[in-house]
Amino acid sequence: MMSDSAKASSKNTKKKEEELAKAKSYFPVKLVIPPNKSRLMFFSKQAEQKLWIEYLQEAMGYSNMFNYYTLDKTLGKGQFGLVKLALHK
Repeated sequence: MMSDSAKASSKNTKKKEEELAKAKSYFPVKLVIPPNKSRLMFFSKQAEQKLWIEYLQEAMGYSNMFNYYTLDKTLGKGQFGLVKLALHK
């Protein structure tokens, strides 16, 4: 037979497990604001997170290099990076 303290411990463990199961997952977006500030925004749905990322990228005029160029062969390696031949699409 279980003692009272063992029963109480078992109940606490079950409660914690239930709380963890009910816990929500949040999807973060980190905004870096020059010079040295940053803010985190949390979203309850991943779709919301992606939508906000799109809005923020549009607002700041973000464009992806791969939309305009195709990377070809490697021309060389340097101390600060890799040099590749890029072809305009």
